Amino acid sequence: MGSVGDDAVLKETLESELKDLEKEKKKMQNSVQKEKKRIVGYESDIDNITLEIPALVEQQNQKMQEIEKQRNRVGQFESKQATIKAY
Repeated sequence: MGSVGDDAVLKETLESELKDLEKEKKKMQNSVQKEKKRIVGYESDIDNITLEIPALVEQQNQKMQEIEKQRNRVGQFESKQATIKAY
C-alpha cells in the first residue's frame, strides 16, 4: 500500500508531466498555425504567378517575332551588300 505522501508525490509528478505536455502541445499548435499561414502565402504566390504566365508567354512570342524581323532585315542588308560587291 502507498502512503499518503507517496500519493502526493505521484500527483505532483503527474501534474508536472501534464503541464509539460500541455506546453508541448501549445508549441506544436502554434507551429502548425504558422506553417498553415506560410502555405496560404505560397498558394497565393502560385495563383499570382499562374495568372502572369499567359502575359509572359505573349511577351516572349512578341520578342521572338521582333528578333525574326531583325534577322530578316539583316539578311536583306547582307544580300544588298553582296549585290553591291558583285559590281
